[in-house]
Amino acid sequence: MGKAILANDLFCPHTPKTRIRIERKNKNMELRDYQVECVNKIKEMKEGEKKIVQAGCGAGKTIIFSKVSSELKSRVLCVVDQDEIAEQTLQKMMIFMPREEIGIVRGNLNESERRVIITTRQSLDHNKSTRIKDILSHGDIDLTIYDEAHRGVKMCKRIAERINSKRIVGFTATPFNEEMKELYDDFIFKKPVEELIEEGYLVSPRCLTVQTDVDISSVKTVLGDYAIGELDKLVNVSYRNELIVDAYIKHASDRKHVICFAASIEHSEELAKAFREKGIVAKSIDSTLSPKERKEAIESFRRGQITVLTSVGCLTTGFDAEMTDLAIMARPTKSLALFHQMIGRVLRLWENKQDALILEITDNLTRRNKRMSLLSCKDIFNLEENETFKERNERLEREAEEERLERERIEQERLEAERIEQELILKEISLFNETVQNISGVSSLHWFFTDINKKEVAILSINGNVDYYIFKMGEEFVCLKRTQGENYTYKLEEIERSNNLKELVDTVEENAIKEGSSFISKSAKWKWEQPTPKQVQACKSNVTTKWGVHCFFSKRNCYFSLKDVI
Repeated sequence: MGKAILANDLFCPHTPKTRIRIERKNKNMELRDYQVECVNKIKEMKEGEKKIVQAGCGAGKTIIFSKVSSELKSRVLCVVDQDEIAEQTLQKMMIFMPREEIGIVRGNLNESERRVIITTRQSLDHNKSTRIKDILSHGDIDLTIYDEAHRGVKMCKRIAERINSKRIVGFTATPFNEEMKELYDDFIFKKPVEELIEEGYLVSPRCLTVQTDVDISSVKTVLGDYAIGELDKLVNVSYRNELIVDAYIKHASDRKHVICFAASIEHSEELAKAFREKGIVAKSIDSTLSPKERKEAIESFRRGQITVLTSVGCLTTGFDAEMTDLAIMARPTKSLALFHQMIGRVLRLWENKQDALILEITDNLTRRNKRMSLLSCKDIFNLEENETFKERNERLEREAEEERLERERIEQERLEAERIEQELILKEISLFNETVQNISGVSSLHWFFTDINKKEVAILSINGNVDYYIFKMGEEFVCLKRTQGENYTYKLEEIERSNNLKELVDTVEENAIKEGSSFISKSAKWKWEQPTPKQVQACKSNVTTKWGVHCFFSKRNCYFSLKDVI
């Protein structure tokens, strides 16, 4: 038996915890846990379902749909983004099944009779093409797979309408967007890049920011990202290009496998030139090169003969150079999909590779105050400057612990304040409870007082016939209501008892206010009027106001009512 090959070995020398083993000839393949889960979910899809698999760059998407294709015995159509990716996909699929089972439909190849077919969107989506007809002439398609499903959605939708596949699954590293809803229902599986990093399947990004004076706030937004033509005119300038090269020399000259993302082909070429002028071997990879030239340049990069590759879009997808450990973001972007694609090129595991440095070139956006519209590692991963995921997690744990301690401190302070407040309240209650005379100091109503059997009694008159009495009996305060009847009869009824004088007073006064009377008001004018001679004579005492007369008789009534009670 030959040497075992792991699913991860196609990307990195990483060994997962749990695997599923597949044997073909002299090769064994072991899938990661989540890859197995995703394979099973796709196989369980029902007819008519159109789902998305979100898996970060480096998750092994090609391995997943290659494994699915091998296990299904029905026809599978795999639609990829570029010719180079079609070739890579073929190599991955051949791990699981013989070449004779896989057909290529693009260029001069038309192996449409095979069970599993690899093609590109461009090969199928034009009016003169008969390739869809040729494919369907050999049987219906059970499953259609769209790689890089966030790209060319409208094109894929047109293809889907002509193919009429029983099931559709799209693979992407980016979140679900509105355009994708035109073709797909929802997710069937998610494995975002953050999880891949946390679980050790990718290295952590480490981000450094380089600030320029270039103002890009005036650049318009087209289809969710900066208008390339306008952007290129502003960022493709010698000052900024030289700043980028100097930043590399200063911060990352020890990194020998560097990709640099540019805003245009011209920008890519100028950046490569700027690197070469500083003695750094660099080459621009763009659509002006033939596939053979691009392949040769990438192979030279892998061997270390080229240090820096600059590119617009050729390196954002289908670029497998696991040793790449530095990405220079010389192209500002608002596109989350593009941002994920760019940084995904440098996160793959490699021998002795500790992290992936992301050099973010940050331009001026202050004119319109739109700095947050420019994506960065801080926005995506909550990474501070020069911080790895491990360091971020440690920071977040510290911050969470500090927040917890602060909450505890605040809660303790609150409880202590409540305790002190309660003590003060109890002290105030205790002081207030010493005598009913204290009522006069806190009440807005007109209480007056008398002594019966050496006990103080507080009186609140509602009118000539109704009085409230409050006095202390043991440790409690008691409130009685006296109601005068005919022929000098009266009725005493207990209203409430409490060991808190203030609460008892509040209850009595609430009732008194509801009954309404000028007697309870301190400011009633009649109270201070002179009494009649008859009233003075009746009191047999020196009274000077009508209120004094009323108090005299109320106190007398109180005495006769309570003398046998207290």
